[in-house]
Amino acid sequence: MKCFRLFWLFFCGIVVASGFAESRHPLRTRKEEFPISSNKPLEVLVEVSVGEVIIEKSPIEKTLTVWVVYNEDVCELDLEFLPKQNQFYLELTNVDKFWRDKCKDSIQVRIGLPRDVELSLEGKLKVGNSRLDLGGLRLKEVKFSQWVGELDMEFATPNQMVMERLEIKNKVGSLSLHHLGNARSRKSWIKNGIGQSDLDFRGQMEPESRVKIDSQLGQLSVLFPDSIGVRVKFLGWSPMTHKEMGSGFHKKGSSYYSDDYETQPHHSFFLISSTLGEVLLKRE
Repeated sequence: MKCFRLFWLFFCGIVVASGFAESRHPLRTRKEEFPISSNKPLEVLVEVSVGEVIIEKSPIEKTLTVWVVYNEDVCELDLEFLPKQNQFYLELTNVDKFWRDKCKDSIQVRIGLPRDVELSLEGKLKVGNSRLDLGGLRLKEVKFSQWVGELDMEFATPNQMVMERLEIKNKVGSLSLHHLGNARSRKSWIKNGIGQSDLDFRGQMEPESRVKIDSQLGQLSVLFPDSIGVRVKFLGWSPMTHKEMGSGFHKKGSSYYSDDYETQPHHSFFLISSTLGEVLLKRE
C-alpha cells in the first residue's frame, strides 16, 4: 500500500510538472507582409523542424505573406527578406527535444506566394504535416522534402508558365499529389520511402514531359491523364511488388503505351520503380 501511494504521488507530480512546464511555453504569432517590387525571380526557402507547413496563394497582389505560430521558448525563428536579391528565407528550429512532440501540434507556418511574380520554391520539413496549394502561380521550380508525416499538394489550376523541374520527396508517411499535370513541369521526380502514395497527373500536362516515380515500401496509385499519349516503363522491378495496369494500355517491348499513343500529338514518359508493395495504374 505504501508503494502504491508513493507511485501515485510520483505520477501526480509528473502530471502537475508537465502542465506547469507547458504553461511556460505560450504560443506567439508573427505576421509579416513583403511587397515584391524587383523584376528578378523571387526565391523562397522554408525550413521547419517540427510542425505544420501550409503554402498557398497570397491574398495580396505582388506581396509575400507570412504567418507563423510557435512556442517562443522552445523554438528559434529566423526570418529574412532581401529586397535587392528578391530572396526570402525562413527557418523554424525546435531547440528543445523534450518538447518536440508537444510542439508539432501547435506550430504552424503559413506562406502566401504572390500570384503574378516568377518564383522558385524550396521547402524542407522534418516532422509534421504539409499542405501545398500551388495552382495558378508562376512557378519556375519546386522542391519539397519531408522526413515524417503527411504531404498533400495540389495544382487546382494550371501554372502560369512552364516549370523546369518539380521534385517531391517523402521518407515516411502518406503522399497525396493532385492534378500534377497542371504543374506543367518538363521534368518531375517523386519519391516516397515508406507509406502510401496517391499520384494524380490529370490537368494541362506539358508535352514531352518526363516523370520519374520511386516507391520503396507501400501502395503506389498513379492516375494518368487521357489528354496526352502515355508511355510507362518499369525500372528494376522487384518480384515482391504486385503490378496492376488499368484498361487502355498495351505492351510493346519493355514499355506500356496508351492505346491512343500513336494518334495523340503529344506524349509523356513515366519511369516507375517499386521495391515492395502494390502498384495500381489507370488512366482517365
